[in-house]
Amino acid sequence: MKKYILCLLASTLWFLSQGIQGQALTNGVRVVNLKVDYDEEGQGTVFRRNGERLVVTAGHVVKNGAVVEVVSELNGAKSEASGVHLFSGLDLGTVTWPGQAYLEELRPWKVGGNYRKLLRTGKDFRLVTRDKDGRESRREVRVVGAEDDKLDIHFVRDFTFEEGESGGALILRPKSGKDIYMGLLYEKSGDGATGYVYPADVMDDLIKRRMKEIKSSSVRKLIPAIGYLGAVVAVGTGYLSTYQNAEKVYEDYANNLQESTYAALNTGFSSRGAAYKESERLRKKSLRLYMVGGGLAVGSALYQLVTKPSKIDKPVDNDFEFKVESSGVSLTYTF
Repeated sequence: MKKYILCLLASTLWFLSQGIQGQALTNGVRVVNLKVDYDEEGQGTVFRRNGERLVVTAGHVVKNGAVVEVVSELNGAKSEASGVHLFSGLDLGTVTWPGQAYLEELRPWKVGGNYRKLLRTGKDFRLVTRDKDGRESRREVRVVGAEDDKLDIHFVRDFTFEEGESGGALILRPKSGKDIYMGLLYEKSGDGATGYVYPADVMDDLIKRRMKEIKSSSVRKLIPAIGYLGAVVAVGTGYLSTYQNAEKVYEDYANNLQESTYAALNTGFSSRGAAYKESERLRKKSLRLYMVGGGLAVGSALYQLVTKPSKIDKPVDNDFEFKVESSGVSLTYTF
C-alpha cells in the first residue's frame, strides 16, 4: 500500500513539474522575451545549435542593441545574450544565448519537405509570444494570405498585433505529435489587424548556415593537407615507380624479338608475352594509384567546401555627422 501511494505521489509530482515547465518545453518550440537596451522589447524562438542555444528573431529587434536580455519563464531572472547576427534581404537576426538550461528539451532547426502542404491543410495555428514578466501567450490565428516569401495572419478573436510582438513564433498544432514551427512575425499593418510572417522555408537556408557546426581553422587546414599529401604520394608513386617500371618492361618486350634463354637472361622474362603481360599489369596498377590520388584530392576539396564557415552579414553601423556651418548647426544620421 505504501509503495502504491509513493508511486502515485511521484507520478503526480512529475506531471506537475511538466506543467510548471510549460507547454513550450514539452513540445519543443520555446519562445522567449527579448529586452533590448533595457527598453525595447521583442520575441525570439530558441533552437539547439550543437552545445549551445541560438535565438531566432526579427532583425530590427536586436539591430543596434548593445545589451540583449532574455526572459524565458514566468517570473524568471533575465540573462544576457550575445553575438548578434543580421542577414541581408530579410528582417531576420539571431543571438547566441549562453548556458545549458532547457538544452535537452530544445529542438534543432529543421523545416520539413511537407511544409507548404501543412500550410495549406493546417487547422490550428497559434502565435506564441512571451511578455516581459515571462508569461507565455498562445493565441489562435488563421492564415489569410500565403505568398512565397510572406504569410498574412489574423487573430481569430478580437485581438490586434502590438509593439513588442515582433519575432513571435507562428506554430501549427497537429492533432498528435509536437508543435511545428511555421514562421516568424516581423511586422504588423498600420491598424494592427494583420501580422506579416516570414515562412520557415524562406528562412531555412540562412538559419541552417547559422546552425551548422563550424570547424576550427586548424582542423580545417590539417585534414585537407593530409588528403592533398596523400594524393601527391599516390600519384608520384604511380608515375615515378610503377608507370616507369612498366615502360622499362615494355621496352624489353619491344627490343627482344627472340624468345630464347638469352632473352630471358637479359630481360628477366621467359617470353615476349610474359613481358607484355607484366607491363600491362604495372600500367593498370599505376592507373589505380592515379585514381586514389584523384579521389583524395577531390575529397579534400569537398571537405573544405562543406566545412567553410558561413559568411554572415554584419550589422551596418549607424553614422552620425555633426557640422558647424555659417548658416547654423546640422546633424546628419545615416542608417
